[in-house]
Amino acid sequence: MRIGTLKQWEIIIIIVAYFIKPEISIGQDHNDFLYPSVPESVLFETQWQYAYTLHVESQTVLHQSGENFKAYYYFRLDHSSESFVNKKYDSNSWQIHGALLRAPILNLDSLLIVKATENQLILETQNKNGKGHLQYYLEKLDPKEQIFNKPGYLLPEVDVTTKTPKSRKDSTNSWLSNLWDWLWGDSQDVPYKPEPTFINIEMIGGGFFGGIDPAIKNYIRLKTDGRLLREYASEYHGLTKTSKNIGRTELEAFVEYLDTKGFFNLNSNYDCTDPQCLARLASKPRPIPLRISVTYGLKQKVVNIAVFGFDERNYKYLEYPPLIDNIVEIMNRMANRVE
Repeated sequence: MRIGTLKQWEIIIIIVAYFIKPEISIGQDHNDFLYPSVPESVLFETQWQYAYTLHVESQTVLHQSGENFKAYYYFRLDHSSESFVNKKYDSNSWQIHGALLRAPILNLDSLLIVKATENQLILETQNKNGKGHLQYYLEKLDPKEQIFNKPGYLLPEVDVTTKTPKSRKDSTNSWLSNLWDWLWGDSQDVPYKPEPTFINIEMIGGGFFGGIDPAIKNYIRLKTDGRLLREYASEYHGLTKTSKNIGRTELEAFVEYLDTKGFFNLNSNYDCTDPQCLARLASKPRPIPLRISVTYGLKQKVVNIAVFGFDERNYKYLEYPPLIDNIVEIMNRMANRVE
């Protein structure tokens, strides 16, 4: 088929598909905070419509659903799947293994599940060259839109709404109770609510001092109230301060994840011991040490990494626990997230 005969949406999908991996595998040290295991029941008999594609690191929308491109997906109870992409119907199968969804979606055979709620499904893949990630946002299909046929094994939906009228006696008791509370205050005892456990997470440094606009400072702090503060300074653009709300619930989940993974039992310092690593400390671009500090109630731990990550030759000089990479990825994603 010649390029001139391709439609606009087909060209976009071909370009996007070129820069991503066709297959995804989850290793033993995968970031299970970002990609937690998802039960298959979450997707049983659910229908979705594609909304947009997001580049995670830059928070840039690369493609959106519109008149030129529409995609719908149906995950059935018997693990068969259906798709309807730009009026083209197809059927296949689907399975979930941990956080990995195996199903043909947008020219991909497998995607990582980042989020799966009643109304939103976020799927992710990594670029072919390993730089950055793409997330596909799917929204729950409006039941009024009859895209797929309903299977025969499902019972018809019946909406039964009942309303029990209040008796005169109930109304009188309610009025008297409200009058008592107004005169004497709430008669019920207020339960004791303990103060939330203090949490403070900080990360500074990491990487190498080099590039077109070298980073002078990269500091991220998660405060106990769920606020995230970031200070980023580069050689040519100066200091930038930002803040956003992560939320106490997500903060608690993050610190409990660190506790479960053994962060408070890690060594305090991971330093160079071999000659090659020691020589790299004096070479340019200069390595910037990484420091991570976590306080969780009475628990406190500070971990220092002398040489973090890979250099410009994609070489890693220092061995440290994979949990450190996970923490850096999680906190950077939180800081880059658009509210």
